[in-house]
Amino acid sequence: MLLTNATLATLTGPERYGLIENGAVAIEGERIVWVGKAEAIPADYKAQEARDLEGRLVTPALIDCHTHIVFGGHRAREFEMRLEGASYEAIARAGGGIVSTVGATRTADEATLLASALKRADALIAEGATTIEVKLSPYRSKSKRLTESVTRRTVYMLSSSRSGRSRLPLLSSGTSLHSTS
Repeated sequence: MLLTNATLATLTGPERYGLIENGAVAIEGERIVWVGKAEAIPADYKAQEARDLEGRLVTPALIDCHTHIVFGGHRAREFEMRLEGASYEAIARAGGGIVSTVGATRTADEATLLASALKRADALIAEGATTIEVKLSPYRSKSKRLTESVTRRTVYMLSSSRSGRSRLPLLSSGTSLHSTS
């Protein structure tokens, strides 16, 4: 496949963003094998099926190097509260903050958590991410298993790493967010 009539962001060279106007990209299978100005396309690639990108910008893939993709609940109301001027302490006192999503994650079944994680992965992929580093929640033992399920169901690379223990509040029961019970 040969992509032609593209504006390429190579992020190299003296031009801002390494832009190449009227660029081309040669692809064999799943690998990019050549990138450059259209007038310099090697003879080996000129006979390939071509697709005119009509000047569209082609950029390197994005890497999301820190995301918590497996979690229950949501914190949309907290976002509204922050916009209204509420402090993080006020949000926590109102039952929001990390405690709310920890509780929702602990009570959610794996099928629900997997479905929501897949939607999040799909959204990141649609926005151009090809690599997603998933932070494993220290308070949820099944997050690694679910991350592995997301990885098997997507065509892009997901890697996981364990989040360091943050300084987190205690749950109202007095147990730590890091406990596995």
